[in-house]
Amino acid sequence: MASRIRKAIGALVIAALLAATLAGAGCGGNDDGSSRAVEWAVERQLGPKRVRLSAVIDFCFEPPQLEQPLIEYAGHRVYIELRHTPEDLEGEHGGCLLGLLMLHKTITLERDLDELVLFDASTDPPEKRWPRKPLPHEE
Repeated sequence: MASRIRKAIGALVIAALLAATLAGAGCGGNDDGSSRAVEWAVERQLGPKRVRLSAVIDFCFEPPQLEQPLIEYAGHRVYIELRHTPEDLEGEHGGCLLGLLMLHKTITLERDLDELVLFDASTDPPEKRWPRKPLPHEE
């Protein structure tokens, strides 16, 4: 039963990230080819200071990779921005068939997660991602 609930939660996280990705810019990201921020979710805690983040990224031809995250501390708040450099679609490709890919990034923080509140800095205003609200079956 617990594994079904975890799978359902994972599917909801993927659906939310997918919706956020589709609502944003399509293939190519910024017109100048610079990196852009992507929304993320906490997939799971891997240790007292380690956490695995997930993001859904759109791409056309070349699978994207996440860059080193920008991490900024302000007291017990941590602002994390995941970034990737979108493909350069100028030139040989006249269009693209949009693809989506879920990417993961494991980060190690300076302090224990139970002392911190994590915010997604790709949104304005930044959105709280950790600690997450307990699910009904966890209360």
